[in-house]
Amino acid sequence: MPNKKNNKTVIALTGATGFVGKRFIEIALQMKMEVRALTRRPQVSMKGVTWIEGDLNNKTALGHLVKDIDTVIHMAGVVKALNWGGFKEVNIIGTRNLIEAFKKNQPNKSKKSHFIYISSITARVPWLSYYGASKRLSENELEKISGHTILRPPAIYGPGDTEILTMFKAFKSGFAPSVGLGRNRFSMIYVDDLVEAICSLIEKPPAKAQIFELDDGANNGYTIREIANITQGIFSRKIYTIPVPPLLLTSIGFLNEIFAKIINKPVMLTHLKAKEILHKDWVVRSNRLEDYTDWVAKTSIKTGFEKTISWYKDKKLL
Repeated sequence: MPNKKNNKTVIALTGATGFVGKRFIEIALQMKMEVRALTRRPQVSMKGVTWIEGDLNNKTALGHLVKDIDTVIHMAGVVKALNWGGFKEVNIIGTRNLIEAFKKNQPNKSKKSHFIYISSITARVPWLSYYGASKRLSENELEKISGHTILRPPAIYGPGDTEILTMFKAFKSGFAPSVGLGRNRFSMIYVDDLVEAICSLIEKPPAKAQIFELDDGANNGYTIREIANITQGIFSRKIYTIPVPPLLLTSIGFLNEIFAKIINKPVMLTHLKAKEILHKDWVVRSNRLEDYTDWVAKTSIKTGFEKTISWYKDKKLL
C-alpha cells in the first residue's frame, strides 16, 4: 500500500516554483495530498506543503525530498542555457541525482513508489536542439528504475505563464508571425489539464517504462493561422499573418547567442531553438495518455486562451 501521512498521499515535487509546479501544488492541495517540494530559495509557509531547501545537485536535500514518499513528480529543468553544459548539468545530471536519491531512500523493496517525469515533446526529435537532446537523454536516465512514467507535453499555456505572452502581445497588435509558410502544425495543452493528467497517474500502478504524449484533444493540432483566428475573436480585431523566413529566424538566433555571451545570460531564441520552431510537426498523434488512463483534456483552446488573456490583463501584462 502507498505510504500515507495522515491518510494523505505524499508527493515529492521538483520544479515547484515554476509555472506548472505552482499550479500543481494548488490542485494537489485541493485533492488533499501532502506535497514535499524542492526549492532553491526560502518560500512562504503553506499548509500541506513542506519546503526542502536545495537543488538537483544537493544530494542531502534530494534524500530528504524523496524519503518515504508515494510519488516523485520531476518537473524541474532549464529551457534555456548559455551552452550544452548548462542543459546537461540540470536536465541530465540533475535528473540522474534525483533518480539515485529515489533508489536509495525507498523504505523497502516491496513498496512500488512511482516516479513521474515531465519531459517534453521536443525529446521526440532530439537532434534539433540542445533542449530536446537534454530531455531525451534525461529520459534515458529513467531506465535505471522500473517504477516510472514519462509524460511529453507539447506547448503549455495558462495563467501564470509568461513565455507565451510575447505571442499574445503580437496578436493584440494585429500580427501573427508565421514560419514554415504557415504549414507547421503543433499541439497545445492548458496547464490545468496537464496537472490533472499528472494527478490521474499518481494512484495508478507505474507503467512499464511507458512514454505518453498528451494534448488538448485537437487531433491534428493547430497552425499559427488557426491560433490567430481563435484569438482575433477574443481581441475583437483582425490579425494578419506575417511570414518569417527561416533564414531570418535562424540569423536572429545566432545574433541572440552572441548577445547572450556578452551579457553572460541565456536567451530563449538561439539558432537551435529556431530549428526547433521551424520543425513542421509537433502534433501529438500516438502513445496518447488517454489510452492508458481515463483522463481527457477538458479545456478547449478558446476557453484556455480567454482565461489566459484575462489573467494577463488583470496583471497589466497585456
